Amino acid sequence: MKHSRETKARRDLYNRSVILSRRTLARYGKKGFAAGLIPTSRYRTKKGGVFPQAERYGDSLKEPRPGDWDVDGPKLPGAVDSMGREIGLHRNFETMYWPYWNNAHHMIPKGTLNSMIESVPDDARLANLIRAGLLKGLYNVNHYENVILLPMDKEVGIHLQLPRHLSLDDESDAFDEAPKFNHVAYNAKVETRLDTILQRFMEIASEVKAGEVPCEMKEMSALAKADLITLSQDCYVAIVALGKSKPGKPLVDLPSLPRP
Repeated sequence: MKHSRETKARRDLYNRSVILSRRTLARYGKKGFAAGLIPTSRYRTKKGGVFPQAERYGDSLKEPRPGDWDVDGPKLPGAVDSMGREIGLHRNFETMYWPYWNNAHHMIPKGTLNSMIESVPDDARLANLIRAGLLKGLYNVNHYENVILLPMDKEVGIHLQLPRHLSLDDESDAFDEAPKFNHVAYNAKVETRLDTILQRFMEIASEVKAGEVPCEMKEMSALAKADLITLSQDCYVAIVALGKSKPGKPLVDLPSLPRP
């Protein structure tokens, strides 16, 4: 969250005024929610329970006062979470449930990057060469440039004009084969770009492994790192655009990423 607090463009994504209109209140009222309450996306499990668990997250959030949902908030005493427990000044996002259910999303998913490196042809030495190159170039998939904080609640996403991380029980426009656990369709769109980057990297690594060229790992890794950072930046732009055009929609609804 440090980057989101210190960078205006990121900070502005979250520091928005939320005012429940009459139309919104009427829509919530039809679902059985009293005025001033925002429904969350907590869902029923197949075993008859709820997720997140009842002691961790509730069915509704209080309409936030100015600063209650800010990345460096709450700004005023008395802000509470979905369970009515006081959050405390400037403690938002210290847990995944403050001030609302949230997830840190890797724009280049960690599992996708790892599985694509694992799947390179030939032998394990080639995959290890690629990993060594990324380490040499100081590439970190967990760096803030590759991470964005997203709400899990559909209604929070609508109010903040952000997409939500997973589909959950609120569905999506796209087919989602793992709505509660992954964003497979999103991963596939990233793979189309990632494949090109790793293909170039793999060609050089193959030549190094075969002894055809000297191991200029530093130059090789710098090229791949720059391409990966560009991919993260393009994902960020596309995610923000999805939030503006279809607020509250899940990441799987993201259109195909542009070619570089």
